[in-house]
Amino acid sequence: MATYSASSAKTVTCVASQVDTITLTGTGTELHVWQNSTTPIYYSLAGTNLTPITPTVAGDNCYVSMNSYPDVYQWNGNGVVIKLITAGTGVVNFTLHG
Repeated sequence: MATYSASSAKTVTCVASQVDTITLTGTGTELHVWQNSTTPIYYSLAGTNLTPITPTVAGDNCYVSMNSYPDVYQWNGNGVVIKLITAGTGVVNFTLHG
């Protein structure tokens, strides 16, 4: 399990079956998610003062990011905490915009 922190964007290389946590402390009205793995990446989101649920591969109550399809979420303007997991490897980027 790795923990990362950045202001507005963070790119990480995933390790199979490992839950990682990313905290973005900046502000933005949109959260963009990009990834290049052929394996889906599952993740959960929460505000900076909250703890997101711990995702599982193909688990319930998680968002999923597929290769070459960017995910864009409306966000409340404050930072975000992200927990993610994948069954494979790949690179994923989370960015606050706006």
